[in-house]
This record gives sequence, structure tokens and C-alpha cells, in this order.
Amino acid sequence: MERKRLKLGLRVVKPAGWGLAVKPECGTLEEGQMCMELRRPSLLQLCIHQAAMNLSYYARNLHVLPLEITATLVEGFLWKSPSASLRELEIVTGFLPRLEKLRLTRVPGLNNRGIQHLSMMRDLLRLDLRGCSWLENLCFLPALKCLECLNLQDCSCLRAESLSLIREVPRLKCLDVENVPAFTNDVAAHTLSELRFLRALNVSGTRVGDGLVEVLTYGSRLHNWVLSQQSDATIGDRNLGIQGGQYGVDELLQQWPVSSLTYLRLQRTHITHAAIAGLLAIPDLLLLDVRLTNVTGKSIFALQAKHKLVALPNNAKVAARTNAMLAGVLEGECGCMAMARQSNLSNTGMVNDDTMATWEQALIQLLKLVSFGTVWCEAV
Repeated sequence: MERKRLKLGLRVVKPAGWGLAVKPECGTLEEGQMCMELRRPSLLQLCIHQAAMNLSYYARNLHVLPLEITATLVEGFLWKSPSASLRELEIVTGFLPRLEKLRLTRVPGLNNRGIQHLSMMRDLLRLDLRGCSWLENLCFLPALKCLECLNLQDCSCLRAESLSLIREVPRLKCLDVENVPAFTNDVAAHTLSELRFLRALNVSGTRVGDGLVEVLTYGSRLHNWVLSQQSDATIGDRNLGIQGGQYGVDELLQQWPVSSLTYLRLQRTHITHAAIAGLLAIPDLLLLDVRLTNVTGKSIFALQAKHKLVALPNNAKVAARTNAMLAGVLEGECGCMAMARQSNLSNTGMVNDDTMATWEQALIQLLKLVSFGTVWCEAV
């Protein structure tokens, strides 16, 4: 079955643009007709556009749709003009508890009050808030216990107290806080120590330094030290003297497990050569980016050799297990998507003809409901 890349972005669906005069670059009349054919939206795109513009009227019946289409409808609903009202947001989010992926990148009209409705989407696994420079608080995060990927890139107004709420999402595997000035060593120590499953971290352009690496690798370094000292008499009582206090080794090992981090971007941070020794304690590093830092390319040769990393031909300060992962970094993908390239699990946006037909039928069924008066409506 032939596979096609389907662009479901609602911003490109403009039915009103049909029948426009032939553009000069189209040449002859026949070429102009071909140009108009290429611009003509598909039936699937038309159905998505119609449903997204009036999503609050269809909200109760969205359970009949595939999750991929539901996520696209929500994104189109948030991009519509005029912007959705708070009441519309409340209605739509109230009927979307099973939504797993949501991209709110630079959505116009969304504000700090409206975004709090995300707390109703308790099944969210991936949340993309890139470019939401107005975002000031993350009070909705504690309700998203299933969240695995959180992208806060360029959310420059977030403060330290808001960022500390990230620790309330225990299942988080991928975190991107690039260009968030309030993310410092202290915030990292308070936040990341609770994220036991974190595999991908991007802190590029933040104010972190060597202290971040100490926090990230403490568990791994502690386990390595205990293993190396098993025959030492000082370990016989399983106690360690740390900063004037006595802590049981077993307790420390439980509090600080071996790091599961495999993807780390430290571009434009304050790390130095002193951090390399800590990074060597990470068991399985798949990607490291230290561009535009005081760390030199030569200083990470030991890391490249240990983890079999390949570097860019023109920049040894970014290295990964595969060229596909390097491509993901250069294309601006988040950590979990870049890592998915390695196992060929990333087929975002790829659907076949049968899937498209199924989606069209489901959307047409949804649109028919309102025609027969069976869909639930509420004045907004």
C-alpha cells in the first residue's frame, strides 16, 4: 500500500480561496487549472476544517473519532479566528479526557487563564508548548500524572516556582526547557531529582552549569563508588558520613537511582571541563550536545569512545549514536522524537489510503449528527 505524508494543519485549509484568478507563474490556462487543482483541499481536510471551527458543538461525540484526528481538531479549534472563548475551551476540554497528544505551539488568543483547562486532559502523554512566551505558570501540571513528554522551549516568562511543579509529573521521560532563563542549577536540583524515568533533557540556553551534571549523575556515581568499595571496611556498616551527618548507603541508593538519562543537550550553558568526569558515569549515553560552551571537542573524546558516538564532521561538540539522531537535533525535534529515529519508530504524519478513508467516514458521520439534530449543543 502506497504511503503518503498527510499534512493535517488547519491553517492551510482555505475553501474560500477556490476559483481564484490564474497566477502569473502558472503560465497557460491549462497550467493554471492544474495549479488550482493542486490548491484544492481534500474531502478529509474540508471535514477537519468544518469540525474544528465548531468543535464545541461536536465535543460530546468526539469519542467516535480516532485519537489522531481528535488532536488535529483541537489544534485547529485553538487556531481559529476569532479565538475560542473560555467557555468554548471549557466545553471542549471537558469531553477530551482521553486525548494523548497536544501541540499548542504559538497558538494565538490562548492565555494563562485558558491554558489551565489542560488539567482536565488527564490522559495526555505529550504536551508541546513551544513558543508560548506569555506562559507564566504551570498549575495544570500536577493533574497530568500520565505525561511523558513536556516541551517548554522558549517559554521565557516561566518563573522558578512554576518550574518546580515539573517534579509533580513522575512519569516524565522527555523534558525541553531550552531558552527558559529561570531554569538554574538550584531549580534543576529541586526538580530533576524526582524524575526517575527521565531519558531526554534539553537545557540549552539556560543558566545551568556543572551543578546540573552533578545532580543528574549523582546516583550513577554513588552506585559506581559503592561497587568499587565493596571490600572496604568503612562500608561494612552500610553508613556514609556526608556533610556531618550519617546516612545509610541503602537509603541513599534508593533515593538516588542510576540515571536513565540517554539524551542530553547543554548547548549555550555554563558547563566546563569539570563536568566531563560526571558525564562519564552515565551508563548509556546516546546523544550529547555541548556546542557554544567552554567544553572543547577533544575533551569529550572519552565519552565518544565509551558510548560509540559519532560527531558532526564540522563540529565535534555534538555527538550521537547515529546520524539519524544528529539529524533530529539539527531539525529541532524534541529528545524522544530524535531517539525514536534510531529504532525507526518515528513515522509521524504517515498514513495510507485505507486510514484516510476511515478518517473521512468517521468525520462525515460526526458532521451528519448535527444535521439530524442529534449532536449536543450549548450556547457559548
